[in-house]
Amino acid sequence: MNDTRPEAPRPPLEVIDDGGRPALAIDGTVQSVAVGSGAAPSGYWPAMLPDRAPREALLLGLGGGTIAHLLVGTHGALPIVGVDDDPAVVALGRARFGLDLPNLEIVVADAFAYAAACPRRFDFVCVDLFRDGRIPARVCASAFLTSVRRLLRPGGLATFNLARDRRAGDRLRQLERHFLVVRRILVGFNLVVHCALTPATPASETSSEGHAGAARPRRARPARGRRRGP
Repeated sequence: MNDTRPEAPRPPLEVIDDGGRPALAIDGTVQSVAVGSGAAPSGYWPAMLPDRAPREALLLGLGGGTIAHLLVGTHGALPIVGVDDDPAVVALGRARFGLDLPNLEIVVADAFAYAAACPRRFDFVCVDLFRDGRIPARVCASAFLTSVRRLLRPGGLATFNLARDRRAGDRLRQLERHFLVVRRILVGFNLVVHCALTPATPASETSSEGHAGAARPRRARPARGRRRGP
């Protein structure tokens, strides 16, 4: 029997002003911001970057390409694969956010399916997935984390953009079952986690507010124009 139910309305996709920079927003939530020749944008994006230049990078959740541009600006024109499941986002990224980088291979696909099937290996995997106002549960599911582990070369780094909410502790414990958590960075309502396959540096936690130590996750509150993630 055919399903005759109407499709859910598509959340509005638009370019808005974010502190003087163009920003790609979906349903009022900032997904990406333009990266110019000046200082790196505020927000969680710089915290997602690796300290060392990777040979090849995989971005699961490309959006408008903020992290791709920051990678190139910080580490040069390394080969990057960017995966996003929304053709409209990719098209807007190309038209307004300079997404047609010569070193960037864009794949329009579901990030979870791509990670499960991809035969390649990378030195850096960035997981920045956001759907319907929240982090998808599958981001910290065992099947996906196993796929991310397999995608990493020995000595590689995976970074995850998570939420500072009541589920933060559960998500961290899931990551610790599959990786060595080497760093946790608090940026507003975002919790950025750096993970390695082998011991690298002691686990640490820093805050964008300028203090260190174990911070208790706080429930996210929705805000118009907030950055990607809670």
